[in-house]
Amino acid sequence: MKTKKPKIKTFVITVSKKFLAKHPFVGKPTGFKKKILTGEKIHTIRANRKYWKGIVDKVNSNEAVLSVRQWKGLPYRSEQVEIAQFKKLGYQKVIFAKNRRITIDKKNLFDKKQWTKVAKNDGLTLEQFNDWFPTYFKGCVIHFTDFKY
Repeated sequence: MKTKKPKIKTFVITVSKKFLAKHPFVGKPTGFKKKILTGEKIHTIRANRKYWKGIVDKVNSNEAVLSVRQWKGLPYRSEQVEIAQFKKLGYQKVIFAKNRRITIDKKNLFDKKQWTKVAKNDGLTLEQFNDWFPTYFKGCVIHFTDFKY
């Protein structure tokens, strides 16, 4: 008798094709797809830590995969297209403070060089990154590679 393989769950995370309405670069392409495929965008930053921690744990225990996708056309009104699938992820807690300081897993990244590195690893320039996130943000970094801060 054959043993049935457990079904692997697929979790979906979407990345923006274009900068969103309240961003100064509104309507311009983000280039996230290419940056993910070339390894330039090595993580995504999300709110709802507890939710994403559960997903990262399931992916890392081989119960699930993470499908990174973009909308083909208008968000929520068109089909999603898969960019990549990840079977191993990294996870770190992040806080952006009002004074534009980043704390990742209780490690303070205060200088502009460190801030710029976080932005670049997220696929953005420092200016784009600062305009993307509110002045106070609490969330997590979901790594597509083994890199950690």
